[in-house]
Amino acid sequence: MIGLQFSIAEFPQNGTGGLAATVNVGAAVSIETDRGSRRLDRTQHGITLGESGIPSNPHWKDQLADWRAVTPHVFPFSEAAIATATKDTMMLEPKK
Repeated sequence: MIGLQFSIAEFPQNGTGGLAATVNVGAAVSIETDRGSRRLDRTQHGITLGESGIPSNPHWKDQLADWRAVTPHVFPFSEAAIATATKDTMMLEPKK
């Protein structure tokens, strides 16, 4: 069955009794912003699995441990904060 390649093993999760996480089950992202002080660069986020939707990709579930430990990642908004946080750039161009 093709869906099995998108599954991960169940693990205990507070408040749920267990989570069989797949791409379509549960909250996909958690975001916390600091809008009151107008400091959007303090925004933090967590992704349930990772940034890739391909199970063979190293980023398939590279954020799962952080999600489980409630350890969010910084989610910069300003141009300066984005430049500081950038690790890699990918340019996408239309096929000619």
